[in-house]
Amino acid sequence: MCGLVGSVNTMPPKNNIDTILNIIKHRGPDEKGYFLDNSLGIFLGHTRLSVIGLQNGSQPLQTTKTVVIVNGEFYDYRSIKQELQTNGNIFKTETDSEILLHLYEQSGMEMFRKLHGEFAFVLFDKQKNKLMLARDRFGIKPLYYSTGKNGLYFSSTIKGILIQTDINPIVDEKIFATTIMTDGLLQMNKIEAVDPGSYIEYDITSRKLEIIKYYVKKYFTVDAPQNNEAFHIRKLRKILTQSVHDRLETDAPVGVYLSGGLDSSIIGAIAAQKIKNVKTFSVGFISDPNFDESQIARRTNDDLIDNLEGCLWHT
Repeated sequence: MCGLVGSVNTMPPKNNIDTILNIIKHRGPDEKGYFLDNSLGIFLGHTRLSVIGLQNGSQPLQTTKTVVIVNGEFYDYRSIKQELQTNGNIFKTETDSEILLHLYEQSGMEMFRKLHGEFAFVLFDKQKNKLMLARDRFGIKPLYYSTGKNGLYFSSTIKGILIQTDINPIVDEKIFATTIMTDGLLQMNKIEAVDPGSYIEYDITSRKLEIIKYYVKKYFTVDAPQNNEAFHIRKLRKILTQSVHDRLETDAPVGVYLSGGLDSSIIGAIAAQKIKNVKTFSVGFISDPNFDESQIARRTNDDLIDNLEGCLWHT
């Protein structure tokens, strides 16, 4: 993960840039950087956890037309990058985040048709004088924002907004009436989350904000094809395998969290087919054996490495 923070503001932030970046350093301990345009009051800050393009993936990334800061990962970025290069786009880094720059300049909002992954990003279009805040289809990566008379503030964390403003946070009391925590219930006064599958377009000149939905979740209906069991097994295996493989594109070591349950065991097994020496991690509850699955997770780990087929059969 990485950290995003920034503002479009008629007034200078109440803290200096280093202080603001340090509040989200836990999300990106490897590097920090920022873009600043004093004439427009634009500040884009980024803290990086290096995963792809370890040596040259510093952010913000920019061309003469566009500036971006990205948190997350774009799946299948290699084939997208190859297509963009065929069309004449020149890449300066090895990071997957750079495809966003060229996709936007080449395709505009049609880029969302090709952006698959877990991501949140902020994009500044220098020519249109507009800022875009976007979030992946299912809201895996966080992105919050706040608007006021002085402009727009945003961050991967609520603290990243508070440190830039004088907002007096008031928590929505409804969060105490449910055990399901959602972005809608985690709102504080004047601070909201960008909705999953949506982007916010902010006109820097007019200070107008528009929320646009680019993805609507689709579910199976009762009229779904009734194929035989073998068909559904093959289809599920294909989808699961591709989904896990998509998430293994990295220049850093890969780990799998094993809970001892079916889901994490399957994910770990598929990952072990793709890469060698998968590192696994688990959490144990030694004081309460009724909740402790660490021994099951340990056995699963041993099976993944030494007896993959047996593990798959067992689960």
